[in-house]
Amino acid sequence: MPKKFKIDETCFVPTSLLPDGDKYPVSVYRSKIIEIKNKSVKVQLRDGRVSDWLTTSKVSKHLGILIINIGDFSTEDTLLDPLAKSILQFSRLLLEDDYITMIKVRSLDELSVWWDKNQLAYSHVVIIGHGSSQSILFVYAAKLVEILLHAPFL
Repeated sequence: MPKKFKIDETCFVPTSLLPDGDKYPVSVYRSKIIEIKNKSVKVQLRDGRVSDWLTTSKVSKHLGILIINIGDFSTEDTLLDPLAKSILQFSRLLLEDDYITMIKVRSLDELSVWWDKNQLAYSHVVIIGHGSSQSILFVYAAKLVEILLHAPFL
């Protein structure tokens, strides 16, 4: 069975599991795997020391947040843009800026082209727009899911 992690591989660890975790500027710390044993790892702390054993179920290999603001001319300035900015600021409490992106789109074609080029960087997607359980303003939810689940690079 292949191992989930490799030595020197980048990983993400909740700071609550680390010594002085409340002193980190974000809630999820990007680190490096130092040692592996069974289903546990040790990671490098920001001061260069090595952590205690952490269960691999608490450590992530890949994290990235994408915020997609599906704009419309009627409410984007007063509703959608402020909401997107709030979610962006909240996300910055979780991860470093390098792992968070916010985009604004107005068409499925625009989203599809962007997604095909950039999707591998993201593990979490937040969609902001007007809609119902079946659609988001100009697109049926099923079509949006189809675009986001399309993985040309995998």
